Amino acid sequence: MNTLIRAQNLSLLFVQKDNSSNTKLLKELGSCFKKIIKVQTIADSIQSFQDRHFDILVLDYHIDNSYDLILYIRKTKNQIPIILLSDELSKNDLLKLLTKHISAYINKSLQTNEIITLLHNIMIQHFTMLEKIDNSFYCSGTKKLIFKKKSIKLSNHESIFLELLLSRRGYIVYYSEIEYEVWKNDYMSQDAIKSLVKKLRQKLPLKQLINVVSKGYKLL
Repeated sequence: MNTLIRAQNLSLLFVQKDNSSNTKLLKELGSCFKKIIKVQTIADSIQSFQDRHFDILVLDYHIDNSYDLILYIRKTKNQIPIILLSDELSKNDLLKLLTKHISAYINKSLQTNEIITLLHNIMIQHFTMLEKIDNSFYCSGTKKLIFKKKSIKLSNHESIFLELLLSRRGYIVYYSEIEYEVWKNDYMSQDAIKSLVKKLRQKLPLKQLINVVSKGYKLL
């Protein structure tokens, strides 16, 4: 049994010129991810990102114009983990990549089980909790909602409030609890909590978020 955590709600884009050279790795990953898309060119990679949401990118750095894909992803403010598969990198290449917040560099000469273990550790860092909410997902590791192929960053108050609701899912979270946890015992007006809920719903139609009159909120 491989060590990669079950990521059945996550999608991965795997970019490599010759897919056949990593057949075993792809088979292992395929048993863990909800969806894996394999492409062989940077143009196809960019098109894939435009067509759907991905949670993680594994990229063969030696494909022509691979750095262009990294720039494209970061310019669109997409902070998904980018994992590079490469032979030895020069110091200059490594420094250039680090400025683009590459999550990890994995030497292609490693054994499949070693690569799987490294991916496992990276995913623990980035996806510490993934909760399904209606037709979306919330990741506590990145404080983002994943909805309709888009990754939406939440504010500090929004993420604390949502995590509080998730921790008490199915039960009423009373106004006093919200005030203590979200506002840290500062005064919370009714207008303030209504504004918070409104902003959260604007980012994602949370059909399961219910207002319990005069008491608080509940997530179904």
